Amino acid sequence: MFRYDRPQKGRYRQFFQFDIEAIGSSSAALDAEVIEVAAGWLRASGISELRLELNSIGDHVCRPSYLDRLREYYRPLKTQLHGDCQRRLETNPLRLLDCKVPQDQPFKAGAPRITDHLCEPCAQAWSRVRRLLDAAGIEYVHNPYLVRGLDYYTRTVFEFYPAGASGQQDALASGGRYDGLAEAEGWPSTPGVGFAGGFDRVVEVMTANGVEVIAAPAAEVVVLGDAGLEVEAAEVARICRRARSVAVDYEARSLAAKMRSAGRLGARWVVLLTADEAPRRVARLRDMASGDQAEVAWDALPELLSK
Repeated sequence: MFRYDRPQKGRYRQFFQFDIEAIGSSSAALDAEVIEVAAGWLRASGISELRLELNSIGDHVCRPSYLDRLREYYRPLKTQLHGDCQRRLETNPLRLLDCKVPQDQPFKAGAPRITDHLCEPCAQAWSRVRRLLDAAGIEYVHNPYLVRGLDYYTRTVFEFYPAGASGQQDALASGGRYDGLAEAEGWPSTPGVGFAGGFDRVVEVMTANGVEVIAAPAAEVVVLGDAGLEVEAAEVARICRRARSVAVDYEARSLAAKMRSAGRLGARWVVLLTADEAPRRVARLRDMASGDQAEVAWDALPELLSK
């Protein structure tokens, strides 16, 4: 991915994301499921201390009347607001709630909360999401100032932060429901919910927490000679990926060159395929550190690579 914003710590011009989308259903149960997947991914990355912030921003039925209330609240305060917020007051008042300018902070506490003004379907969805998160044992904090600046977002919005961090710059993953997106792009109205997490930030937190970050593939599948074993190499890679990440070297070059390439990648093992051994569905598994190698059946590779 690429962003236009000025690069900052953990926020780069070119960056990488992990995301999931659940498209086609408006069920609040999917909102909770997406949040649970995001939490599971972050914990599996070794980030056990997380803070989940949660809010609902209503939909096209109840949000317009809430925005009118928000404008009514802020209009008498307009001259005291930061210049950007003065401009947003009429065009995008939701953004006043997530403004980080110090002079605007005292006014938030008295602002009406959208969760107090939801229509019945949105209120039911808001209640259901929280009930499902409670049932899953996922702790969360209701942040009434968590909003989205784009109109196509609806109902559930959420963000994950590492313990002790605050502010959007520190968010590890964020998401929500975007039932209005497809229609805004000219497609039939289609509900959806999802999240995206920044690999760059997650890796920074993993490193700070002492978690080993391994970017290299665990093994590289190498075809010896010009045997035309692309199909077999691809199958071996699929089998190996049951256990670990794997790269395949399809290039027509010498074994020495391929071994140097595997070394540069940081692969722990090399799986050597030859025209004589492939029909028997066996390969030679070489330990890159010791140089030891042994003949191994393809189906036995995942167990050996997982050690």
